Amino acid sequence: MHHDRRIPLPGFDKQGLGYVDSTPTPNLRKALNLKAGIVTSGNSLDYTQEDMAIMNRHGAAVKEMEAAAIAWVAQLFRKPMFCVKAVTDIVDGDRPTQEEFLENLNAAAAALQQTLPKVLEFVAGKTIAEL
Repeated sequence: MHHDRRIPLPGFDKQGLGYVDSTPTPNLRKALNLKAGIVTSGNSLDYTQEDMAIMNRHGAAVKEMEAAAIAWVAQLFRKPMFCVKAVTDIVDGDRPTQEEFLENLNAAAAALQQTLPKVLEFVAGKTIAEL
C-alpha cells in the first residue's frame, strides 16, 4: 500500500492511496519462521499524523520507502511478488525516527544477509502455490 500522496480534495483523496496484493507465502513463512504483515510505502523516512491514521486504519505492520514501486511494476507486468523486510525503526515508537533508524540499520542489514539466502533456497524450483 502506498499512502503519502496528499490530495486534500474530498473524493480525490482516495487517488493518493494504492493497493497491491502480495503473493501468499504460508509455507515459506512457516519454514523460516517469518512474520506476515501489511507493508505501507511512503516517500519519506518520517510520517505525518495523517500517514499514521492511514497506517492504523489499514493495519500496517511496516512503513518503508521501496516496496510500492516494486509492487506497482510487478502488477503492471502481472508478476507475483512478496517482500522480505527487516525493521529498522518502530513507526509508533517514542524515539526520533532518524536516531532509531541509524542505530538499527546494521542489525537489520545483518538479519537480511542471514535470511535472504534461505528465502532464495526455499523458493528455488517451487511453484507459486508451494510458497
